[in-house]
Amino acid sequence: MVKLIAEFKGLNKRIEFLTSHLVTLDAGDERIKTVNELRRKTDRRDELNSRMEAKGPVDQLARELEQGETATRVAEVNVFKVAVTAHRATL
Repeated sequence: MVKLIAEFKGLNKRIEFLTSHLVTLDAGDERIKTVNELRRKTDRRDELNSRMEAKGPVDQLARELEQGETATRVAEVNVFKVAVTAHRATL
């Protein structure tokens, strides 16, 4: 969910920029490219918004808890791998 929020914020900034930039462009290829990019970014933002609304705060907390537990497990596994490697060197 954190990644979705970060992407959502980035899209909002890009959409703001494209919207203000579009006003300065004359008709032509650059304007068409900007309009197309603005449409794609807006569609993606709307999709993310729908996904974030579909996932409630309880689901978000559960995922964040799971991510924290996974990070702890990964750290423990890495420590174990170092210990095994060190032990192998003594054999």
